[in-house]
Amino acid sequence: DSTLKKGVDIENFISTAHYSSADLIYSFSGQQPLYAMEIKVRNKEYPTYIYEPKKDKGLQEYKDKGHRLIYANVIEETGKLYIWDVSNVEQIKGVKMETKTMNLSTYDTDKKIEKNVYWLPVESALINADVSNYIKEYKQITNADN
Repeated sequence: DSTLKKGVDIENFISTAHYSSADLIYSFSGQQPLYAMEIKVRNKEYPTYIYEPKKDKGLQEYKDKGHRLIYANVIEETGKLYIWDVSNVEQIKGVKMETKTMNLSTYDTDKKIEKNVYWLPVESALINADVSNYIKEYKQITNADN
């Protein structure tokens, strides 16, 4: 809570259920709309990041309620944070859709299927920030009990 609010004027935020289509719902003080965010943590830096149409379809329930849809990637290797407004993903500059053979899920590394994916270019991110200090703080907090 304190890390999220440090220097940021976030009024409300709700961490959603484990299998919800959004990871976080938030708003800024005195402003509308609400935001529905999907957050991914990646190990490595890439020039583009995958956003699945299946995830986009799930987030549409929030868009139908007036929320803006946000997709965030935290890169552990470089401490970077990339954020895109995916409310209209196909309008993002440089976005491409491709069919790719991928793991069925993050947790199933053996079964492969063909998936349609959007490739979001880093240069089209609304926010490109260094969050390495937050990553270090998080790791210190989560390792404190071990």
